[in-house]
Amino acid sequence: MRVFIAIDLSKECKAYLSSIMREIRGIFNNRGTFVPLENFHITLEFLSERDEDEIITIKRIMDNVGGKSFSFKITGGIGSFATRERNKRTYFLETEHSNALNELQWNLHQALQDEGFILEKRRYNPHITLLRNGYTKECIPSFPSFCEKVASIHLMKSERVNGRMVYTSIHERLLDNPV
Repeated sequence: MRVFIAIDLSKECKAYLSSIMREIRGIFNNRGTFVPLENFHITLEFLSERDEDEIITIKRIMDNVGGKSFSFKITGGIGSFATRERNKRTYFLETEHSNALNELQWNLHQALQDEGFILEKRRYNPHITLLRNGYTKECIPSFPSFCEKVASIHLMKSERVNGRMVYTSIHERLLDNPV
């Protein structure tokens, strides 16, 4: 099963993201695939394909990793990075630096590594993907910032259903002292 650990964003945050996507849709002129509203999240750790025994271990690690609820800010700035395909990019909303978010990700990463999981080594860069395989030469505006509260983390299953990616929470870990 293909899985990742993530922060599932609130309905209010998803509505905010949806309004941004409506505003930028014309800039891309059907060049790229917008992320469906229900799939918005912030990845904490991508785990790829895992078997049932590994899923049980991941759930245990999530339940044992400490963490308090916190808030972080989505800055409203849109960034991008290159994809493997020529002239295509992934566009995302940036987040303001958050010690609590980075600490939560680091604690999960270390606990998973301690259990023998082989994980990506690149620096963690929290963001919210808006568009995959897109491209534009036009200037993309910035948007007002948005503050999001985080009270839980999720183990998400990723699967293709009827040609679309669907992310389903298969385990939730509430963080201590919800905001």
